[in-house]
Amino acid sequence: PLAGADAAVGGPDPQVDDTVDLIERNFLSSSLSKFAPLIGAKERRIKFTTELKGSGTAGTPPTIDPFLRACGMSVTNVLATSDTYNVNNGVETLTLARWLKDGVSGSVAKKIKGAMGAFSMEGSVGGAMAVSFDFLGQYLDVIDLVSPSGVVADTLKPPQLLGITMTI
Repeated sequence: PLAGADAAVGGPDPQVDDTVDLIERNFLSSSLSKFAPLIGAKERRIKFTTELKGSGTAGTPPTIDPFLRACGMSVTNVLATSDTYNVNNGVETLTLARWLKDGVSGSVAKKIKGAMGAFSMEGSVGGAMAVSFDFLGQYLDVIDLVSPSGVVADTLKPPQLLGITMTI
C-alpha cells in the first residue's frame, strides 16, 4: 500500500484516463437482443505536471526522483554534492494513485501498478521549469480508500529560469 511518505504531490489538475476494450459478441440466437460484451484489456493513464526543483539538500534526490526513474532515467548520487540523471536501458516501474473526493465515502483511489512513462520539460524566462509526466500502467479497480496520512507539502521554491547551461 502507498503511504504518506511515498507521496509526491503533482500540479493542480492531474488527469486519469481509462481505456477498456469491449469485445463484441455478435452470434446468431433466437433473440433479437445482442449478447452482452466481454470486458477485455484495461489500462489506465495518469498525467500530471509539477515544478522542476531539487530537494534543497545537495546530494539528496528530489521528490520527483521515482517518476524520473520510471521514465527510463538512472541517477548517480554523489553524497552531499549532486545527483545526475542519465538515460538508462533498465526497466523500473512504480505504483501511482490519484485520490478523488466522492462525497459519499470520503475518497476513492484510482491506482495503477507497473507504471512506466515519459516526461517533458518546459519553462519561460523568469518563471519556474515545469515537468510533465505521462504514465501508463496496469488498471486496478477503483476502491474506497482514505488518503494516506502524513503527506507533507513541499514548500521549497523552485529556481527561476534566467540563464542556464543544460546537457541533454
